[in-house]
Amino acid sequence: MSADNEPLRAYQSHLSEEFAEKSKALFDGLVSASGVDAESNRATIARLRSLEYALAGSCSKRSLWRIAQVLLIVAIVAGFLVMFAAIGMATQAQGSQPSKPVTAIATGATGFFAAVGFIWLLLRKVHPRLRVLTELVGDQSAAIEAAKSEAQMQMAPLNRRFDWDMSLRIIQEVLPEVRIDPYFTIARLEDFRRNYGWSDAFHTDKSILHAISGTLHGNPFVLVETRVFSWGKRTYSGTKSISWTTTEMYTDAKGKLRTREVTKHTTLYASLEKDFPQYATDKRLIFGTASAPDLSFQRTPSSIDAAGSGIVHRWQFRGEVRRLREEARRDLKRVLVSNLEFEVYFGAHDRNHPQQFRLLFTPLAQEQLVKLLRDRKSGFGDSFNFAKSGCINTIRCRHMADFDFVDHPARFVDIELEAARRRFLDHSKEYFRRFYFSIAPFLAIPLYCERHAPPLETSGENQRISCFWEHEAVANYRGMDQFQHRDCVTQSLLHARLESRGTVHVTAKGFRRVERTTSVEVFGPDGKFHKVPVHWDEYLPVEKVTVMQVREAPKLTAENHALRLQKGDDWAEARRSARDARGPVEFRRRMLSWIPK
Repeated sequence: MSADNEPLRAYQSHLSEEFAEKSKALFDGLVSASGVDAESNRATIARLRSLEYALAGSCSKRSLWRIAQVLLIVAIVAGFLVMFAAIGMATQAQGSQPSKPVTAIATGATGFFAAVGFIWLLLRKVHPRLRVLTELVGDQSAAIEAAKSEAQMQMAPLNRRFDWDMSLRIIQEVLPEVRIDPYFTIARLEDFRRNYGWSDAFHTDKSILHAISGTLHGNPFVLVETRVFSWGKRTYSGTKSISWTTTEMYTDAKGKLRTREVTKHTTLYASLEKDFPQYATDKRLIFGTASAPDLSFQRTPSSIDAAGSGIVHRWQFRGEVRRLREEARRDLKRVLVSNLEFEVYFGAHDRNHPQQFRLLFTPLAQEQLVKLLRDRKSGFGDSFNFAKSGCINTIRCRHMADFDFVDHPARFVDIELEAARRRFLDHSKEYFRRFYFSIAPFLAIPLYCERHAPPLETSGENQRISCFWEHEAVANYRGMDQFQHRDCVTQSLLHARLESRGTVHVTAKGFRRVERTTSVEVFGPDGKFHKVPVHWDEYLPVEKVTVMQVREAPKLTAENHALRLQKGDDWAEARRSARDARGPVEFRRRMLSWIPK
């Protein structure tokens, strides 16, 4: 069932439950196809937990006996020290005080026999017990490793079947209006450019970490995570100690006023502010639609909590309504919609085309968006920024920023079937919730549920070839250390360029550090200017180009990659080329990659 126009009600009434059922069915299907024996794994895990509990007890006991060992050794040393001290006292007291040697000898004998007794306890009781416990801990550790290996073998067929983007696969079943690409293709990027005016200027000072592309009601979208470079400011400081001689007046013992030379000391401080490279990550959902093509606006979360209630909230709301009406009276071009809750909570008061704004945000759309903004039980409330610039719409939100949308199969690998099940179901549920409420503002707008631009005519080849966004994501997945310049001391932005089919040039742009010293003039209390040295770091750009091979594999699964490569001429060529690879052949989201030697 579609979620069009009433996204919150649809999620609460059936979509959430339907997604949970399909997630469970997918996991159960994987278990069934893998042939994992749930009862055998449960028994193995129960034995493993029992062994781990027993090992914890044995380690605790061994720790107590080791403490006893240390205490006995200390006592033995103390006993011998007492004995030697008593012998010394008896020697010194001989002939002067007859009673003292007797007392010293008794004390020494007590220390000696105490030390001997502690040695007996240490050798006959503590050491044997420690040997037994150490052997027991070793046997239990070996048994635990054997149980883990057994559980790992039991779960291996299932762990191999976990694949990329399983949550997205279920989303497409629950939301038929959403179609997900196996990878971001040249054709999809061209659709953004030609039909919706997308500019590659977005890519300046950014590198793609992950991109999920597809269509929503036939209109293209991409959920993208980027590493963003910018120049920050860093303050460096330096010091210099100075001294100078000055004449000062003083009164001597006879009350006469005299002069004397005095040397004074102080430390001068100076600082410099210099640029340094800084990096951050950013996630956003970009959606292309030809609806209201001349309209642009930006909305940010309202200063008034949409989910609030009570006297203070009502007072703030009425004050904001009065302010908006006053601004509309002063600006005749400013036209408020009839739904004042929408005006206050959604905002977007910088809209440049009132007619298209009202065409886009119909009374139904206004009502549904207000519901999304007020809901925190199912969704996230007023947590998103919404920007429209012509045909390009962008959503940025907190619940998107703090979630990992990389659906890596290794996330679910486990030696315990029930633990893997819980992790899979919990992650899939949260994945759907965050993805759904990221696209929900678009689902609430009726015009966004229609495709207005004609499909872009592209060659069949471009429908299969991945674009440079995907190549950068592949390179970043492999790790920037495989591409960085050797002198680079910062992070690197990886930029990819497709040279020919399957051959990508990856340029890693970073910075090397050069130590500099600048003398800053500081006026001192001696009435002179002094040059204070300030040491700082200058960051100079460095870059390196690395050739990377990529192969699109829309039908290849993680299991097939782990066990075998599919047959065919392309894959035979890939196998031959990969033999000369520097490093592993990586599989990520239906794409193979390697770096030739």
